[in-house]
Amino acid sequence: FGQYIWAFFAKMSFVENEVFGRLFYLLIYCFSLLYLSSKTNFKNYIYLVIFIFLILLTFEYKLFSGLQEIIIFSLLTIVSVNLFNIYKKESSIINLIQCILISNILIWTKAEGFVYSIIVLILILFSSVNIKYKLLTTISILTFITLKYLIYYFTEFNLDPRPDSYTFDYILNLDLMMILSKLKIIILFLIYYLSTNEVMILNLITLGLFFYINYKNLNIIKYIYIFLLLNFLFILVAYLFTNLNIEYYVRTTMDRIIFSTSGFYIISAIHFLNLYIKKSR
Repeated sequence: FGQYIWAFFAKMSFVENEVFGRLFYLLIYCFSLLYLSSKTNFKNYIYLVIFIFLILLTFEYKLFSGLQEIIIFSLLTIVSVNLFNIYKKESSIINLIQCILISNILIWTKAEGFVYSIIVLILILFSSVNIKYKLLTTISILTFITLKYLIYYFTEFNLDPRPDSYTFDYILNLDLMMILSKLKIIILFLIYYLSTNEVMILNLITLGLFFYINYKNLNIIKYIYIFLLLNFLFILVAYLFTNLNIEYYVRTTMDRIIFSTSGFYIISAIHFLNLYIKKSR
């Protein structure tokens, strides 16, 4: 998805320069953070200060070099707001439709987007929305996944851009010592990259404060904890079962994977800020 959008904007520009393809990436990135910032309870246009702060906190020039992690970051930021409305029971059918459509885009963006779309489905199934809406969401997302598989099958495209990364023979031959050795590397680098990502530091502090101060009233944001758990589980499994050189693979990709999901958790900080504003009035 990101590559085609990049090519579209590059070709539609006046000078047909590929650098103009980055405009869409920048647009959806800014929109997602502005959409998130608008959920603060500040009066007038003070939420724009939050928007600028989030840009300063999350922006890295290298992310706009064509990496599609910025698209996943933006889409997950938007869907987190929709899920917040759903769990807060202030949602409309529009929130559900947006979650379904974003899940479809995630499926077409990167291989891990498939996993995130499934996690979004799980979060909706854990919510209190009507059973018929849950059924609609399940059928829609599974239909999108099946449709992608059929399109790739009939056009003879490979669903896995790196088919040699995972093989059943390698997974079946993993022994306990190899698993423990890989887990050690994965967990150490996971801690390191979490500690170097300012957004995740803010997110984890906020989630920790919520759990410590207001653990009896976590229903509104419990989906964020579920996403955090499933996301970390996905990271462990994805790196554990690859037959690539684990240290090199982790060093070159984990920071981008952590960034791509970091936007999802920022809604917890917005909610914490809103509660503080409400209490101080």
